[in-house]
Amino acid sequence: MKNKFGITKSFSEFDYLGSIERGSYYRDIIRIMYIDLERKEYLFSHEISEKIESIYDNNYDEETCNKDLEFLFRKGNIVKYKNDYSQIKSLEELRKKRYRYQLTEKGRMIEAFILNKLNKINHLSTTLDPNLLIRFKEELKDILEFNGKEEDIYSKWNNIIYAFNLLRENYKGYLMELNSFEYEKMMEEDRFLLKKARLREYLEDFIKVLLDESQEIKTIILTLEKEGKIEKILDIAIDKEFKKRELTGDIEYSEVKKNYINQYKRLKSWFLSVDEEPSEVDILNKATINIIQKITKMAKMFLDKKKVSYSRKDSYLKVAELLLKTDEIDKVKEISSIIFGDFNLRHLKAEYPKQEEILKVEDSPNIIMKMKPIKERIKTKANYKIKDRTKEKEQSLIIEERKKQDEVKNLERYIEDDIIVLDKLPVVTAGVKNTIINLIKTGLTKIFEEKKISLRNEKLYYEYGKAHYNVFLFKLFRPEDENERTILQTYDGNYDTPNFRIEFIRKENTNV
Repeated sequence: MKNKFGITKSFSEFDYLGSIERGSYYRDIIRIMYIDLERKEYLFSHEISEKIESIYDNNYDEETCNKDLEFLFRKGNIVKYKNDYSQIKSLEELRKKRYRYQLTEKGRMIEAFILNKLNKINHLSTTLDPNLLIRFKEELKDILEFNGKEEDIYSKWNNIIYAFNLLRENYKGYLMELNSFEYEKMMEEDRFLLKKARLREYLEDFIKVLLDESQEIKTIILTLEKEGKIEKILDIAIDKEFKKRELTGDIEYSEVKKNYINQYKRLKSWFLSVDEEPSEVDILNKATINIIQKITKMAKMFLDKKKVSYSRKDSYLKVAELLLKTDEIDKVKEISSIIFGDFNLRHLKAEYPKQEEILKVEDSPNIIMKMKPIKERIKTKANYKIKDRTKEKEQSLIIEERKKQDEVKNLERYIEDDIIVLDKLPVVTAGVKNTIINLIKTGLTKIFEEKKISLRNEKLYYEYGKAHYNVFLFKLFRPEDENERTILQTYDGNYDTPNFRIEFIRKENTNV
C-alpha cells in the first residue's frame, strides 16, 4: 500500500552496506567498478578478482569473486551481459570473459554519494571565506536588476542557490570550530595561542564582513518580495525545472514547487527573522560574542597563572640574595622566621563587587571591605529520640484484622456445604472475586497428591494438597478436562477461568 510519502518498497541496493560477513568485499568490488568504469565501458570478473586479490594478499580467487558479483547482481547494484562468443578463441578465455559487468545507475549513485557526500560530512572547511557572502550578495543584486529571458532567470536562480549552499556548508564548519574550543584542554601555552590566533583571524576577517553584507542582503530580499519579483522568479524556475526533470523520469509539479519554495524559505530564514525565530545570522553573531568572552577569560586565566609562577620565582631569588648579603646568623634567622615562619592566618569573606573582564591582575581596582565583629555561635546539643510508633502499629493491626474478618464474612455467604464451585456462583462483588482468586493462587502452589484424580459429582478433578489462606483451610480441585471453563461474573468485569472446585475443611473435620 502506498503511503502519503509515496514510499512503496525498500531498496535492496543498500543491502551490501550492512553485510557483516562479506560487506568489505562487496564495497571493494563496487569501489573498483566505480573508478575503473569512468575510463572503460565494462569489466570482466577476472579483472575485478585480480584487484581484490592484491588488496587481501592472495586470499581471494575468481570463483569467490563470481559469487560476490552474483549477490550484487541479485540486489540490483550491478548488471551483467553475456559476452560475444564469436571473438573468444579458447576455453580459458571463455571462462574469464563469459560475462561483462557494469554498475547500475542506482549502484553508481550510491557509491558517488558515499564518496562525494557521506565521507565529507566530518571534513567541512573550517575557514569561512568572507568572499562567499559578497558573491552571494552580488548574485542577488544581479537578479534584482535583471530583466532578461526566462532561461537566464532560471540559470541565475540556480547560481544563487549554489552560492547559498556553499555559504551554509562553510558556516557549519565555522560553528564546529567554535564549539570545539575546550577550556580545560587548551590551557597549554602553544595550543592556546594557536587556537586564539585562528579564532582572532575569523573574528577580524569574517564577522566584520558578515555584519556589513548581511544588512545589504536583507534589504535586497525585502525589495524582491515588495516588488513581487520573488514569486515570478520562482514560478519561472519551477516551470523550467519541471520540464527538465519530466524528460528523465516521473515527477510531479507539486513536488518540484515544494522543493523550490522550501529552498527560498531556508534562504530567507538565514538572514531574516521568520515567525519570531532568530535568523541564522543572529545566531552566528551570538556564537561569536560567546567565543570572544571565552577567549578573554582564558587569556586572563593564562596570564594570571604565568604571573603567579614568575612572581614566585622572582621572590625566591630576592630572598636568596638577601640571605647571602647578611653576615650575622641571628639576622638570617630573623629574616627566615618572617618569610618561612608559621603565622596565624585569617580568611576574609565578603560580597565582592562585580568587575569587568581584565587581562592583568594589576588592572583590578582596589576593594574596600567593612569589617564586622564575629558573632559567637552557641551550639545546642542535639537530642535524638526514636519516635514512638506503637499506636500507629496497633491501629494498622486493627485495620488489617477487620479486613480479614470482612473477607471471611463476605465469602461465607457463597459457601454451601463447605464447597464453592465457580460455575454455581452468582454475580459477586470485586472483594469476593479477589478473595476467590487468592484462594486459587494459594491452592495452586500445593502439588498434586501423587497426581491424584478425584471424582466429584460425576466429574474428574486434579486434587491439590491442603492449603491455608486467612482463616480458611481448604483443598483445590482443578477440572481434568482443560476445556471445562467458566466465567466468574463480577460487578467490575468478568473473569475467564477453569471451573475450579474449592472444598473447605472445618476444624471438626480435619481428618477428612
